[in-house]
Amino acid sequence: MSGTLRAFATIAERYPDLKLVVLGMGRADLSHELTAQAETMGLAGRLVVPGFVSDSELPAWFEHAACLCYLSLYEGFGLPLLEAMSFGVPVVASSTSSIPEVVGDAGLLVDPLDATAAGAAIDRVLRDREFRRQLGDAARMRAVDFPWHVAADRMAKILIAAAKSRRSLA
Repeated sequence: MSGTLRAFATIAERYPDLKLVVLGMGRADLSHELTAQAETMGLAGRLVVPGFVSDSELPAWFEHAACLCYLSLYEGFGLPLLEAMSFGVPVVASSTSSIPEVVGDAGLLVDPLDATAAGAAIDRVLRDREFRRQLGDAARMRAVDFPWHVAADRMAKILIAAAKSRRSLA
């Protein structure tokens, strides 16, 4: 998450009204840590951490999202990406793990450790309205390639494999 915060910091001055919204932070300690990092970076008041968001609340958040920045270093499948993409939210995401398989050419893939590159990708999405629209349309079309039952099946396989490997370690 700090990679996303660093990427946001590279463009924050250019977009003084822009906020970084972090959904799904269930652990209070992580939320406090992220808020403290934002304050040290001069981004106090620019970070919004609503915590857990129910499925029924997600559409309202995605409706107002300019883009999803998802700089995970490791991802088993990338369900949050698909959720955002299904709402037509443009995606800037890691070029690592399973993420390129999910995003395909319907988003911008960047090195998750390169805050400057990630910031430049976010800036491009924010700056170019037509590009943002095209990327959002491509994201929505790409999400159709992953019906929820297929996504659920892939996630189940990942969880089963993780459980089996954990048993073999015991």
